[in-house]
Amino acid sequence: MKFKSVLLKISVLTFVLGVLVLFGWFFNISILKTVLPGYTSMVANTAISFIISSMILFLAVKKLSKIARYVSLLLLIFSLSTLSQDVFNFNLGIDELFIEDTSYIENVNSSPGRMALTTALSFVLLSVAFLLLLSKRSVKAGQFMLHMVSLIAFIGITGYLYRISPLDKIAVLSSMAIHTSLALFFFSAAASLLNPKVLVAGLFTGNRIGNKMARRIFPTFLLTLLALGFIRVVAHRFMLVSVDSGIALFVISGIVVGLFLIWDTAQLLNNLDQKRTFAENELKKSYNNLENIVSLRTSELTQSVEKLKEKELTLWKSEQLLKGVINNAASTIFVKDKQGNYLMANNTFTSKYINGDEKLEDKTAYDLFPEELADKLTAEDPEIFSSGKSTTYEVVAPGADGESVLLINKFALFDEYNNIYALCGMATDVTLLKKAEANIRAVFNSASVSIIETDVHGVITHFNKGAEFLLGYKEEEVIGIEKPTIFHTQEELCARGKELSKLYKKPINGFDALVEFAKQGKHESKEWLFVKKNGETFPVQLVFTAIKDEYGTITGYLGIASDISDLNSAKYDLEILTNQLQKQNSQLLNFAHITSHNLRSPVSNLNSLMHFYQESTSVEDKEMLFTKFETVINHLTSTLNELIEALKIQEDKSQKVEMVKFQDIFKKINETFVGNIMETNAKITFNFTEAESIEYSKSYMESIMLNLFSNALKYRSPERIPEIHFETKRKEEEISLLVSDNGLGIDMKRHRKKLFGLNKTFHRHSEAKGVGLFITKTQVEAMGGRISAESEVDKGTIFKITFNKQNSNYE
Repeated sequence: MKFKSVLLKISVLTFVLGVLVLFGWFFNISILKTVLPGYTSMVANTAISFIISSMILFLAVKKLSKIARYVSLLLLIFSLSTLSQDVFNFNLGIDELFIEDTSYIENVNSSPGRMALTTALSFVLLSVAFLLLLSKRSVKAGQFMLHMVSLIAFIGITGYLYRISPLDKIAVLSSMAIHTSLALFFFSAAASLLNPKVLVAGLFTGNRIGNKMARRIFPTFLLTLLALGFIRVVAHRFMLVSVDSGIALFVISGIVVGLFLIWDTAQLLNNLDQKRTFAENELKKSYNNLENIVSLRTSELTQSVEKLKEKELTLWKSEQLLKGVINNAASTIFVKDKQGNYLMANNTFTSKYINGDEKLEDKTAYDLFPEELADKLTAEDPEIFSSGKSTTYEVVAPGADGESVLLINKFALFDEYNNIYALCGMATDVTLLKKAEANIRAVFNSASVSIIETDVHGVITHFNKGAEFLLGYKEEEVIGIEKPTIFHTQEELCARGKELSKLYKKPINGFDALVEFAKQGKHESKEWLFVKKNGETFPVQLVFTAIKDEYGTITGYLGIASDISDLNSAKYDLEILTNQLQKQNSQLLNFAHITSHNLRSPVSNLNSLMHFYQESTSVEDKEMLFTKFETVINHLTSTLNELIEALKIQEDKSQKVEMVKFQDIFKKINETFVGNIMETNAKITFNFTEAESIEYSKSYMESIMLNLFSNALKYRSPERIPEIHFETKRKEEEISLLVSDNGLGIDMKRHRKKLFGLNKTFHRHSEAKGVGLFITKTQVEAMGGRISAESEVDKGTIFKITFNKQNSNYE
């Protein structure tokens, strides 16, 4: 209800007025009964009627209509009984039923304690009005009665304003008490707001221009006429003007006031007309602008249609190109049905396994390969057709040049009803990669090299086969028990401790004499005497290196020693050889992890692309997917060629440093993962403006960016679209690479110290191996840089790689 607060306040004030008047009667307080001395009092029955009326209004506002109607009926009976006493000249004995009237004025009050005739009539009208309004049967009639009450009350107020005596012949104008007239006027006016759109109330409460003009003109008009009337009466009483002159002046004043109101109204209407004209002009301008916009959009639409046609032509060309790429890929690609019959294969497959003019259709693996090999090749097929899951496994295949190792990836193909109808496979020869892994294992288990790892306190944590062979101890005898000092003579340890104490000006002894240089971040290859378990001694070339976490904190030490008993005559050459061996070990370890880790992502991406190709029903989509297939296969072939070429290097395995452009590497990585990007709708962005290139190992840079890109996609949040951003920063002469995502994030409080550890995983993901970040950190540090990370669970992760200043020559 629009005027609810006003109505509630009026009901409360009316109730308070009635209570105060009753209080005045009970305790004979004149000011509460008459307000002004010598004027008519508000009788007790009138006060009671006001209390009842306030209750009706309150109940009506609170929408308690049924109770309000009963109370209205009570008021009607009470006021109608009082009115009938005056009309039919009898006494029902209700006038002084509650309180004796001690303020009776003869000729003004018809009977002691009886409310004035006009007052009784007003309450009758009020009660009937409420009954009509609450029943919703005749709202206009009820509203009209409320206006009649307002008119009667206003007449009473006018009588008091012009000081018409109660003894005058027109006593009807002032027979009401002054506060009765005021209360009835404001109460009836407020009650009319229950239906603010009906009759006179609607004239003053609406929002249209006529309502606004009524609210603007009426108060001025009313107050002016009342003032002129008052002046006219006063002038006549003091005989300042005659009756005729007073009337003439009153008329003239009314005309002047009317002209003023007409002028004011005309000004208002003129202003509104100006605003309307302005609005019409603005509308015309808007219409003209709209026409221009429509014309522009039509032109843009025409251009878009032309571009679409160009894209269709480009897609057709791309499909032809993709077909050529698949048929010329180094890996074999094939599709076969549930019965094992080959449905299609690329040229690499057919050239290897199909003779002459033979056709591939209706042939199975048993038609093309020996039974033992065919069993291996098809062993996983039933599981794929039953579960629909993809799988990757290795098969050893005999060949003319010896055995080869095939890395096979297979996945199911689904029809439009989501039923498996075939599987697709890709086989890649990884024989050279497996040989590289074997070489790395051979280095670690070499009988001629002792590799001993300790914690920060010097307690042995790793003891390789070479150490067992050279020193005569078993690993269970020393791991977690002894320190490397048991393999040294006390004379050498004390002498070395004194040298270092003098150099660093602090006491150094025991295990610290072996690793102090490593603590200081320095590299030292030194000849020592090793003591075997049986007490024999022999010379070794020993290098200790500090093992650090991602924050640069030392977590342990790694000692690598070679027996130089037969090489004392060539000590200088041996030191060089030992340093090269350490570097080669590190590079071979990185190489093995790179090859096994970096092949997984392209193969998985091809898996996703083939799935999309099978699911696609439109020619345009298939053309686009063929283009993506070409790119991924080219990158995979390029990676394999680069790795195979690296294996051929036998003498100098140090990384080749060249000018590498970040955007070129990023583009290659982005194209490699195009299938995963489409699958996840990932948003990929970059900004290499601050540093566009750097002197660095190209293979290392590709591996670093690929690992971080792969992790960002792999550990994406299922709650939102992945967002991945690559950016370079340059501060003075130092270049850094930042890679950020909005994925699952990592709990850094729990995992910060082991974030870059080998085989450390932080999410339950089927492809999580705990190798990628270890490889990345190893490669970054091998090039003299450092890597750090900041992450928040369910917010994302930011990796920062700071490159060695020596690599920071950029174009």
